[in-house]
Amino acid sequence: MTGAIVRVALDCRMAAWSGVGRYSVGLARALGARDDIEPVLVVSAHEVVPEELGAFPQHRVAGSPFTPAGALSFSAALRRIRPDITHCLHFPTPFPAPHPLVVTMHDLTPLLVDGVMPSQMRRAVYTR
Repeated sequence: MTGAIVRVALDCRMAAWSGVGRYSVGLARALGARDDIEPVLVVSAHEVVPEELGAFPQHRVAGSPFTPAGALSFSAALRRIRPDITHCLHFPTPFPAPHPLVVTMHDLTPLLVDGVMPSQMRRAVYTR
């Protein structure tokens, strides 16, 4: 597919946070500078979106990224956006994932170091 533009949905629901937020802004800007990628941002309805992301198309979704409601609303937004691929910039993912999915894990400490995340429920969600 020569000359095709790839539509990439970026999960920027945590773009205002430290760490993953800086990564979200940097990745969106880098992908936006390319002429073969169309970034479309999925942002949280209750978060202030960093000014640097204002030039990109945005779809607001309800619910915390760490809740089932957040996963469902993320998935519903992706069905409307119809990206070629979805890139989750941290472990929360859509449910169900209606398109090919890339997930970046920034911190495996809760999975590898005993006692860091003592809640079995949270550990199960993180592992999924």
